[in-house]
Amino acid sequence: MAIMVIILILIAFFTGIQHELQDEEPRRAVIAIEMLLTGDYLQPKIFGEPYYNKPPFFNWLIALAYNLTGKFDEWVVRLPSLLFLLLTAVVNYLFLKRHLAKEVALLSSFFLLTSADILFYGSFHSGEIDLSLTLPVYFQVISIFIFYEKRRFLLLFMTSYFFAAIVFLFKHFAAFVFQGLAILSLVVYSKNWKLLFTWQHVAGLITFVGVTGSYFFIYSLEHPIDMYLANLFFETSLKSSAKNWQHGLAHVLIYPLNLIKLLLPWSLLYYFLFRKNGLSIIKAQPLIYFSFIFSSVVIIFHWFLPETRNRYLYPVFIFTIMPLAYFFNHFLKHKIKWALMFMMLLVVARIFFNFLYLHQKPFKYQTQFTEVVDIANGEQVYFCSWPYIYEAGLKINKQSIFNYEIETGPPVPPHIPYYYSKTSKKILYFRPEPQQGNYYLAPVDFIQDRKIVVYSTLEVDWIKNGLLFFKLTPSDDSIEE
Repeated sequence: MAIMVIILILIAFFTGIQHELQDEEPRRAVIAIEMLLTGDYLQPKIFGEPYYNKPPFFNWLIALAYNLTGKFDEWVVRLPSLLFLLLTAVVNYLFLKRHLAKEVALLSSFFLLTSADILFYGSFHSGEIDLSLTLPVYFQVISIFIFYEKRRFLLLFMTSYFFAAIVFLFKHFAAFVFQGLAILSLVVYSKNWKLLFTWQHVAGLITFVGVTGSYFFIYSLEHPIDMYLANLFFETSLKSSAKNWQHGLAHVLIYPLNLIKLLLPWSLLYYFLFRKNGLSIIKAQPLIYFSFIFSSVVIIFHWFLPETRNRYLYPVFIFTIMPLAYFFNHFLKHKIKWALMFMMLLVVARIFFNFLYLHQKPFKYQTQFTEVVDIANGEQVYFCSWPYIYEAGLKINKQSIFNYEIETGPPVPPHIPYYYSKTSKKILYFRPEPQQGNYYLAPVDFIQDRKIVVYSTLEVDWIKNGLLFFKLTPSDDSIEE
């Protein structure tokens, strides 16, 4: 029956990854395309302009998938994260069965893959970064437990900080959150705060700086580094503050219920935590106790972080789920077959969802940009709009430590450059002003009184009245020679 569940999970995941990219997925996808087309793998770019919000590791994975498949398709964009998720489940099973009952190992991996938000959202929006973090964060945290139990403190810190550096290159300062909370969990678990002040911990920090610093050093040889670092601080500060007090209060009130929803139906097993001996059962098993502490401190941390998105918690779901699998096996161990049958029903529901909903969704952007590329007939198309100018840097107690004015491409839906590049195999370069003789895409409001020949109007999100696909007419006085 377990093998049948695995087969159904694979069918559910891989029949549901070829639909139009959503949300942040096309942003990750187009950066990887521009890396391949320019040969510059150090500096992420969109519209040919620097993109400073995220380091490039995830884009490297997508670019590798492009190279291996020879395609820029949606399923290729989503493939790396799905593989990382499945690898996390496999590695977790292989590791847990050495420390716990085989049933707990199997259930915890299956609970991860069939939890509500991953099964019915994350796994078909896997072109975003967070699902791919499940694997490096797993190694980052589990190495702390493994080497603490063996009292190999140098390996503990160097290994965990090495994987923290990999997480940083995926998603910058999220690595500090996971590493800091994992070390805090170790202190609570071991009741030994002196671990924080050891030379082995310093060696771990040096490992982190060595890995991340190597990337930034190589980057600095070809590109300015100051604005990149300033924007990473700025990006982090945006994610750590509420829009207003009402927004912050709403998050605090809704967050616990939302967390239960994300992990349904398995989150209902937390009922056993509140039984008379629930906590003592967890404490009796070191790995489960450590996982419970870590997942708890991460959950509490994000409880008071108003800009937390559901997907930010994906990397720690496996640690939240381990105690649930342990509870199931302890209290309901004679009902594992029923759990597997229920998983089969959940996954079959996802398969039906793929064919009844996902496969019926129109490829709105693909259709429109195929028409654009056909009309351009091999000629380059450019994107015209107002540049995006903003200030980024680091402030402490409202005092600016450093600050930069950054000018980059316009904040428009990333579907636009992705679907153009996917269809044409060219970069959609940004230009602040159109010139005669070239094809352009531009918001209707940007065109104003220019005399143009319009070939089509594209319907896109976020942009009122859509995009015009046009050329300037020879009589337009605003032409720049």
